[in-house]
Amino acid sequence: MNKRNLLISGVWAMGMFALVLGVFLPRGLEADNAAATPTPIKVPTLSGGGCDIVAHVVNAGAKNDRGQYAIAAGQPVTIEVTATNTTADAQDISVKVTLGYYGAVSPMSRAMPAPTTVKQATETFSLAPHESKTVTVPGSNTDKTIPKDTNAWLAGSMAGSDSGNRSVMFQNLVASDTATTQPADASVSVR
Repeated sequence: MNKRNLLISGVWAMGMFALVLGVFLPRGLEADNAAATPTPIKVPTLSGGGCDIVAHVVNAGAKNDRGQYAIAAGQPVTIEVTATNTTADAQDISVKVTLGYYGAVSPMSRAMPAPTTVKQATETFSLAPHESKTVTVPGSNTDKTIPKDTNAWLAGSMAGSDSGNRSVMFQNLVASDTATTQPADASVSVR
């Protein structure tokens, strides 16, 4: 290969390199770019029949790096459910909240373990137009407890002619040794 062909190949390679960088580099790397600000994660909401439902575990601590809240292993868990009527008509809505966890996967098994339900409660809300109500579902010593180092979840569902069959994962939790009484922030991540 002579010098001329080598020079042409080098120019082509540099041009292709510049083209690839121009196409694949993300835009807006400037620190003052307001459009690059990430949007906040929305609170998981169960919506249907003209009502919005939000629930979270009240006695949960801070989030870990996976977006899970720490709860005290083996302790009763208190759930707070808030229902908001978004219509101009009175609404009656029934919501079922379920708190459960998945046990550890056995190395000898190829199947995931069945989920264990810790607490299940059904709350019925009678709401005036644009009214919001909050109900606390306290935990008790008769409830099953969540074992240490277990991933748990809080989910809710509603069924009815107006709302259809809807369900949502409200909150991801992890059981740890430390007992906390700090209220959980409502902005949680969805799996």
